[in-house]
Amino acid sequence: MEPAMKINCDLCSASLYRRPFVDCKILAGPWANICLHCYLIHGLHPFGIGRATLFDSAGLRVAHAQANNPTIFAEIQRSAESVIL
Repeated sequence: MEPAMKINCDLCSASLYRRPFVDCKILAGPWANICLHCYLIHGLHPFGIGRATLFDSAGLRVAHAQANNPTIFAEIQRSAESVIL
């Protein structure tokens, strides 16, 4: 079973089904599974141990070094703009 199948964003409730998402510490304090849109606003940047982990649309963890690649981060920003809340 895909981890992303059964969860919604802990902040905005957007479905994370087959969408990239982030497991991260948010600025308000707790940890959360959140959509890319909420990550850009509320998540601790950059990706890394004790901060944030990016998962792809299949629910697989993306390596921190790869997630912090400027090209990948630009894709995150474009994806976040397409999230319908």
